[in-house]
Amino acid sequence: MTRNISPEPTFGAAGDFAFRILPAGEDAFARLRAVEATGSPFQSAGWLQAFIRSHDVGEKFRLLDLSFAEGGWLVLPLLRDATHGIAVFEKIGGAHASFFAPAASASSIPADALKLALRAVAGAEGIDAIMLADCPTDWAGLPHPLLALDHRPAPSDAACLHLDGAPDDVMARLFDREGLKKQRYKRRKLTEIGTLSAGWAPCETSAETALEQFFDWKSRQFQAMGIPDPFAAREVRGFLWEAVCGPERPVRLFTLGLDGQPVAVVGVARCGTHSSGMFTAYDPSPEIARFSPGDVAMGELIVTLRKEGCTGFDLGIGEARYKNQFCPETLPIVDIAEGFTLRGQLAAAAWLAFRGAKRVIKRNPRLFDLAKGVRRRLRA
Repeated sequence: MTRNISPEPTFGAAGDFAFRILPAGEDAFARLRAVEATGSPFQSAGWLQAFIRSHDVGEKFRLLDLSFAEGGWLVLPLLRDATHGIAVFEKIGGAHASFFAPAASASSIPADALKLALRAVAGAEGIDAIMLADCPTDWAGLPHPLLALDHRPAPSDAACLHLDGAPDDVMARLFDREGLKKQRYKRRKLTEIGTLSAGWAPCETSAETALEQFFDWKSRQFQAMGIPDPFAAREVRGFLWEAVCGPERPVRLFTLGLDGQPVAVVGVARCGTHSSGMFTAYDPSPEIARFSPGDVAMGELIVTLRKEGCTGFDLGIGEARYKNQFCPETLPIVDIAEGFTLRGQLAAAAWLAFRGAKRVIKRNPRLFDLAKGVRRRLRA
């Protein structure tokens, strides 16, 4: 377990609110475990501990535990960072954390009390601004608890799927008759190669094998594309090993296998009744890849999640063919920022403007192609 480190817990209160600021330690993670079912998987105790350990950012961790006079409460796991002399609170996990949807009470929190509480916390911590990327406008049927702060549409929205009804009904919503026929064909052709199996990696050894296979497939994929492999970084691999094979195991691997060997892998984080697909890859060998094992695995995963009682599934933020197919519903995403000092206000406004410009570029095909060309030249 992450050891308790400096600084010591901080406490404060006013007429409408009270707060605790907890460092990384058992008290903070016990509080997260008690409430995490109402937040996203990326703000759960196990997921955060895996990231903190692998990236060695425990000293920057802060848990803001806010309570309000009218009965509402809010638990915010954040990273305290400083760049160019500006101290900010931001989400933990970067691009690995698809969403920032913290655990919160069902009862609404008055906007004025929320802002006063955050300003008091910022004063106690010497924070200039809070900048939170990729916040869903609603989660678990409730609006995001920080929408009272300044916010703008994020560069991309998320791909999600509501899981209701029988598993077969869910698949019938995703595929028309011809699409279901193609899925059955792919599955049948794979069974002609070997014995097909699908399910969660049943033990640590199986998970390690599947994760090694995932890294190998990704390496070959990015090498063929001529771009650096983002999964090759030491801290990224360390995080995924920690998340999949560590003590908490907040990420499970769903595998499609032939004769006991993985041919497709999906990494899934779950909290409460919602599951998030974090990463996926499949065997690029032509004799296997031609039958789309990734698509077969994704279909099997969705059926499995529904049988296990999941009511929501997502494939994260951004656009891709497989996301459109398996998660055709759109979850609006916003960026939230609030400055507490003059320089913090300027920084928050600039950050929101930058993120807004990125959204404009991504939604204009000509500008997006130009941006990709520039990025390729910079890599070269």
